[in-house]
Amino acid sequence: MSIQSSVFKNENSRHNELKACLLDQIGRSDCNMRLPSETALAKQFNVCRATMNKVMVELEREGYVVRRPGKGTFVSPRDKTVESSAARNGSRTVMIAYPDFFAYPLWQAVHFAEMLALKQNLRLINFKMQAETDYATLFHVIQQNPDLEGILMIPPATGMPRPVLRQLDALNIPCVLQISQENVSIYRNLCTIDWDHFKSGYLRMKALLARGHRKIGFVENEPGRLAATDRGIHHALREYGLRQQHLLRSKIAASSWKDPVETGYHQTAELLEHHPELTALLVDTFPGAYGALRAIDERGLRCPADVSLVTAMDMMSYGRLSRPALTTVLGNSEALIERMFQMILGGRSDVPRHVVQDVELIERESIRTLS
Repeated sequence: MSIQSSVFKNENSRHNELKACLLDQIGRSDCNMRLPSETALAKQFNVCRATMNKVMVELEREGYVVRRPGKGTFVSPRDKTVESSAARNGSRTVMIAYPDFFAYPLWQAVHFAEMLALKQNLRLINFKMQAETDYATLFHVIQQNPDLEGILMIPPATGMPRPVLRQLDALNIPCVLQISQENVSIYRNLCTIDWDHFKSGYLRMKALLARGHRKIGFVENEPGRLAATDRGIHHALREYGLRQQHLLRSKIAASSWKDPVETGYHQTAELLEHHPELTALLVDTFPGAYGALRAIDERGLRCPADVSLVTAMDMMSYGRLSRPALTTVLGNSEALIERMFQMILGGRSDVPRHVVQDVELIERESIRTLS
């Protein structure tokens, strides 16, 4: 081995060792915590300032830290950027931003976005947000892509802070959010799209009421109750001369970024413990229904013989092949993502400020008619 290659290898080893030490320190630090200055870190690790700067630039590019001029370097909320689709020269660039956790509907939406991007020769940037994101990394990535033509955003369950909405609007590029945001009309460059949650709540509740059920529990296994869903549920109740007080709710609250299956399980167990007279459950989303089925079984009950169940969403063929097959409300996810692409690439003149995607009830075995 030549002297030159040996020196290069030693420098590369020191670089990797320093980076590993910094990553370990970052991993043990709270998100958004301010790190010591590069000078202080160089002294701490006994390296020159230039070496420390090189490593910090690399950590910033990989999304581990955020450097804010005049303020310092901060531990990133661990948001991540992924180039997900190969694109040819001259391709238009769009971004899809979404929470960095696995949920089948979320995975499905991202998958459809990637397929549509490939078909339309679009360069797609995937941006994954953490629960504690402060959106600083998002805007940093946007600044690094001045040719960005639009943003598709599926926000975390906690919603979008108004300062972030204003900052997105100031980018002067189309941004479509999959969210029920009623005040979006005040922004020039923001549009929203979402499922018809009013219809979803209405169809599910009416399906139970039409089969004779009156002792109904509500399993709210997802956080961030949507007013539209509640309005749909209450509309169906009123059609049958009932009030919202007739709908029994669990005292266990759902939390953001928690397992919705576990939440559905515990809420159902509590409802059945305190309200053995229940004959039906309206479950917020499909994962919660799986937890609910477990809780029903553990009490020696059967669905639908003892407790009927209706939910929303599905996961591949699980709803159809589960036992019993689940009655659920569904929407066309591919059509929703395709509409989002149309809204950011089709010009602004004919784009509505808010689009509502239709849903339908798929009746299966999990509901029985009371005699």
